[in-house]
Amino acid sequence: MDTRRVQALRSRLARLLRAVFIGFAIWLFCSPTPGLAQTAPGSLPLLQANSLTYLGAFRVPANSAIAGRSPARNGFDYAQSSLAFNPANNSLFINNHIYDSFTAEIGIPASITQSTTLAGMPVAPLLQNIADTSEGHLANILTNGAPTRSPSFGGLLVANGKLVGTSYEYYDANNDSRRSHFTHSLTVGQTGTFRGMYQVGSDATRTGFVSGYMAPIPGEWQAAFGGPALTGNCCLSIIGRTSFGPAISVFNPDDLGSAAPVTSFSLLEYPAAHQTLGGCAGNASNSFNCVTEIKGVVFPTGTASMLFWGRRGTGAFCYGEGTNNQSLDRQPVPNAPGVMYCHDPAVSSKGGHAYPYAYSVWAYDANDLAAVRSGARNPWQVTPYAVWDLNLPVAGSAQVQGAAYDPSTQRIYVSQVSGEQLYPNEISQYNSRPLIRVFQVNTSPVASSRLSG
Repeated sequence: MDTRRVQALRSRLARLLRAVFIGFAIWLFCSPTPGLAQTAPGSLPLLQANSLTYLGAFRVPANSAIAGRSPARNGFDYAQSSLAFNPANNSLFINNHIYDSFTAEIGIPASITQSTTLAGMPVAPLLQNIADTSEGHLANILTNGAPTRSPSFGGLLVANGKLVGTSYEYYDANNDSRRSHFTHSLTVGQTGTFRGMYQVGSDATRTGFVSGYMAPIPGEWQAAFGGPALTGNCCLSIIGRTSFGPAISVFNPDDLGSAAPVTSFSLLEYPAAHQTLGGCAGNASNSFNCVTEIKGVVFPTGTASMLFWGRRGTGAFCYGEGTNNQSLDRQPVPNAPGVMYCHDPAVSSKGGHAYPYAYSVWAYDANDLAAVRSGARNPWQVTPYAVWDLNLPVAGSAQVQGAAYDPSTQRIYVSQVSGEQLYPNEISQYNSRPLIRVFQVNTSPVASSRLSG
């Protein structure tokens, strides 16, 4: 055979073998390997009440630790909004007294144990003293950016090396709020780093649906949800401007300051026209009544569960003056035409009541929310797969300041408003500081852990 023909055949054979080898390598690399294949997000487990094990609680720093930083010399007493986990420092960003709404950073104690006494609970170290991360702009949320009369801090989120905050108007009778989000350096006292306020969502009249709690979305769910983070709100005064139950939208914190408005997509909401979970008058729904508060959301990795944290009233709804005298329940208030008493030993002010109150969790299947994102369902057609109460001793009306989640330890941190009031004999003053309750996430249900204090 001709030498040149032999060489040509050998060259052709070599190319063929090389192509087969490369094809086999690609197949081997791309094929799932037993024991190493990634679990599809849709098949991840749903958490139940007994999936959360109570580990214990710790205290926030004493008011004396932040003395002189507040114009009114307020500490962490009467702290009612915002909690966020900071993975860089294994710490929490937390707001102080509602009259200030300043932000501090506290460490997480190394040892957290269950204790029946306040003295047995460790105190979190103060990593950064309180400062105004809104730099005086918390109230600049109206149509023209002018100050509102009643600004409230909504939520906190650590995202890509910056602190994200939200603000809403507490009593927005005319639904005038248009802006809600801002950013700041992770150094809370560093002035000149505030940016905002920004509108989130194309419909500026829907600020009441996005201006509160926030949370990151686990990486395995970001494609299905179309973004990296969540923002929402619920159940505010003048409830017609917000949601009758937990609301949540997906957004990208990196768009704050680079897009106007910031794109968002509603995954869950219950507007006035779709009160799927219930309404107000006479309602004692397990899912919602008009004293419900949602103050935090967490989305644990390795699960299909989105958990909202807050309080609910377990009694029938009543609007009027609170009283601890049960015989006056639903009786008219003298010299106040049209106003009646509502039996409520925990809340004496005029407003909505549904005593007794409970710390509660609303659990949603992320697959249902992904179906909303794909257009298969409407956001008000989704309902929680479970609602459960936490076995916490109740302080006041069972309010939660916020909830935060650490994916590296699978721990959830919940700030219990006025938790120190449960131990009045152990503290001399300002006994309304929160306690940080710690829960461990277990993807396989376990026996419930009973709280004793």
